[in-house]
Amino acid sequence: MSQWPNVTAANRRWRHQFRPALRPDSAVTQLFPLGNHTTPHTMTESKIKVIRESETFWQLDGESMLNAIVIPDPPKPNTPATIRLTHSNVYGPFDDADFFVRVGDPANPTAQGDLNSKRDWIKAALVEELVVVDDKEMLRSEANEPFEDETPWDGTYEAQLTFPAGRRSIEIKIVSRQPELLRSLVLSGWDFPVG
Repeated sequence: MSQWPNVTAANRRWRHQFRPALRPDSAVTQLFPLGNHTTPHTMTESKIKVIRESETFWQLDGESMLNAIVIPDPPKPNTPATIRLTHSNVYGPFDDADFFVRVGDPANPTAQGDLNSKRDWIKAALVEELVVVDDKEMLRSEANEPFEDETPWDGTYEAQLTFPAGRRSIEIKIVSRQPELLRSLVLSGWDFPVG
């Protein structure tokens, strides 16, 4: 038996216990398929990419959360789709993790500890970082570092995948350079029909 619990199953239980009910007019739809989600915020920027309150999420080690969406939802066959991930941490920026995505087979998911057997992982690029300093949300690039106190942080990453028609999944690989704070692992179980 693995020393780590099944993250996907644990978070499905957590979601059903603690997530608020969706309003009928919510931009978020059912778990599969996902809906596009916009997040209210205090910044004046209209192109904020952070994802909060997604129906697809995982609670990770070290007080971290990972929210995910696919754009468009559902993806169209043989057309690039954007996978957007937001890694959030209540304590501050977490610069020591990389995120990768791949098209998976729901009937044969990659094991949680299998970081090396698949060769088709696509690295997700960091596209936005937000921090909260003195109760104000701002781009990390506009904040004065180093941070003295706990500084809630959201790092948003994007990659593109092309899906063949049929039932598919998105798998996410986390490679951490600080395993004592966040372990490296593969997240699976995010599946949906394409086409």
